[in-house]
Amino acid sequence: MRAIKQYTHIYSMILIVLGIICLHIPVHAEGIFTLTSEFTYDHQVELKMLMEENSGIAGFDIERCDVEGGAYTYLTTVNVWSYNYYDDYYYWFYDDWDDSNTETYIDDSVLAAYTTYYYRVTAFKYALDEYGDETEEKVVLSAQEIAVFYPGLGPTITKGKRSGKNGAALTWTPVAGAE
Repeated sequence: MRAIKQYTHIYSMILIVLGIICLHIPVHAEGIFTLTSEFTYDHQVELKMLMEENSGIAGFDIERCDVEGGAYTYLTTVNVWSYNYYDDYYYWFYDDWDDSNTETYIDDSVLAAYTTYYYRVTAFKYALDEYGDETEEKVVLSAQEIAVFYPGLGPTITKGKRSGKNGAALTWTPVAGAE
């Protein structure tokens, strides 16, 4: 009896570890994806969500506001898994053409120059019903925010020619609001 009491904490830890492995309980939800931003060639904001392996993320809800601490406006949902119809059946499939674990969203809205935009990206999975099938209810796994300063469209070069041996002469349209 004494030996059982002495090792009770070890048995408890083994049960917890087995429960996490068998039931796929996430040990930590924070940091299951990394959020970065950059600009596309045509000056649109591109958000990139790099997911950890086996994170269980089904998709991302994207929101934006233009005031720090302000109310966010829903923009879209980016699904990691796609829902397709084939041969009289609907089914989910993973887009395995891209094995980089990265999902992207390009904000093609008309943004105001010289403005900081705040994006909130929420990773989610779908809840399961009593039979283990996915429902439409989203379960939040993690949320991250990122501030992006939008500089606007820069100048557009309208004319260029070679000038001398090592020079060039350029003509461009001015940027509104720039001095």
